[in-house]
Amino acid sequence: MRSRILFIVDSGLGNQIQTLPALLYCKKKYNKPIDVYILNKHWIEAAKILFGNFVENVFYKKKQLNVNDYYGKIFTYPTRNISILKNIKDISVRHGKKCSEVEYSMELVGCDYCEEDFDISDICSTKFKESDNKIDILFQDGYSKISQDARITWKPKSYPYYEKLAKIFTKNSYSVGSMGSPEEYIKGTKDLTNLNLDKTIKLIKSCKLLICNDTAVYHLANILNKKNMPIFTFTSLKKNYDCRFHKSSLIVRREDLECSPCQAKKRFWLKNKKKCKWACRDIDPNDIFKKALKLLGE
Repeated sequence: MRSRILFIVDSGLGNQIQTLPALLYCKKKYNKPIDVYILNKHWIEAAKILFGNFVENVFYKKKQLNVNDYYGKIFTYPTRNISILKNIKDISVRHGKKCSEVEYSMELVGCDYCEEDFDISDICSTKFKESDNKIDILFQDGYSKISQDARITWKPKSYPYYEKLAKIFTKNSYSVGSMGSPEEYIKGTKDLTNLNLDKTIKLIKSCKLLICNDTAVYHLANILNKKNMPIFTFTSLKKNYDCRFHKSSLIVRREDLECSPCQAKKRFWLKNKKKCKWACRDIDPNDIFKKALKLLGE
């Protein structure tokens, strides 16, 4: 009997997190059990942690898939040519509207833009536990530094003054720590890098404030109802920020630059590096510290 929904995810951690409102809305709309099918096995363990509290199964091997079990499927991102999935009807709605990534996934499941459907922090934050390792301020200089192409393409996402910012917090009696990959460690902070997703979630839940770039943990903090300050350089607000979902965020960016944000402008940040000198990264750490104190109410 075709009594289940297949929710198909084919993207990185940040995008997976932003599909959670759509998944929960889908559960409410169809009132059927949901399985999450991960097309990239690299993300299977993370998906089990993220989706495991809300669905029946999370898997990626085709042999685990019985197409006769499913009423329909929802692809959260452009469909790959996978023959076995063609036998399950598509119940998602395709559209060409340019919007936030959260809104895009919500439109796929036919959400009518009710604000409470976008904000899932109350539901999610109760599902995850805090860490015993209490750190006031968590940093993540979050951009890929492993592959050569990623370093060239995404380096402007980084913030060059994290070390100075950490010193300011430390001088003011805050404990500070770095999370993410080992390459993202920030000198002068407690090394909390190279942790799995489960431990990362617990750390974020137990901190006072997360300061990071436009990266996965920024979205993660919002489903955990944790205050966070993402530093946006060239990042498109229209694409990567949704006020209904990112309710715990205070975006930090250079609003005085006419060229910013330029993420949607055909890689302007690469073509015009000599001209703009990536000025969007030049934000005074003292200004960030003052905004952080205001956000914390201190």
